[in-house]
Amino acid sequence: MPQDFTVTLTDDEAAQLRELADHWRVTPQEALRRAAVNGLDMELQIKAHDEREAAELPPATDLDDNIPL
Repeated sequence: MPQDFTVTLTDDEAAQLRELADHWRVTPQEALRRAAVNGLDMELQIKAHDEREAAELPPATDLDDNIPL
């Protein structure tokens, strides 16, 4: 179920958001949604890493490990 949040941005952050929106050719609201979703995903990955580290477990491996580029 979608939830709405209010976010206050500085002038610099708002300018960066407009730059992303122009680059992605979306509205500033959609650019903010995308940035928030990507940021949440990243923070959850960091949290999982920190929890594994605290439990002294080996780091989780990426699916692309050992694949030459």
